[in-house]
Amino acid sequence: MDVRRREIKEETKDRIVLTDSVLTIRCVLYGLVLIVCGLFFWRLGVIFLAYPGSTGVAEGWVPRILSLFGGLFFIYFAGSSILEVLDDLLVKESVTIDGILQNVIIEGDSVIKDLNYIEKMSFADIKHIEITIEIADGKATGHRDVALIMIDGTTAKVYDGNCETVEKLSKNIRNITGKQISHKKHSYSTSSAG
Repeated sequence: MDVRRREIKEETKDRIVLTDSVLTIRCVLYGLVLIVCGLFFWRLGVIFLAYPGSTGVAEGWVPRILSLFGGLFFIYFAGSSILEVLDDLLVKESVTIDGILQNVIIEGDSVIKDLNYIEKMSFADIKHIEITIEIADGKATGHRDVALIMIDGTTAKVYDGNCETVEKLSKNIRNITGKQISHKKHSYSTSSAG
């Protein structure tokens, strides 16, 4: 759930700087809607936990256990979603790919000092560059994501945008880092079954 878009701030032969866009009213409203949805699911989880077995299902120990697990799931889902949206709203992130220093620096800047962070990754830690292609109902949407896949299996999302910009950016990242580009398809359906 990305509230902000990422923009290319600087792109040279040896260096690429990507930054989150400025927080607009639209971003704030979208974030607030997601927080309200998260609070609704959190409240639903509390109801499931507070009144086990009385959620319209027959009485007994099985409905109570299902209610307990459902309540815990809703609370976990809502809490993690709210925290993710707040992080997107409060922290402006920038990614610097520096060919001279041979590393990637991900820096988070916030008005709340405890949320500031800096992560440095060496080019040696990068396994490959991955472009994710979105396919809706069997057709490519034109939307692409660029991520750095690390040797330890973690992923650092760098950019998302249209096809031409992503392909050009990923080739420039390849030229700076010396890592190969792979393509991955993400398929989904826009029509509902039934």
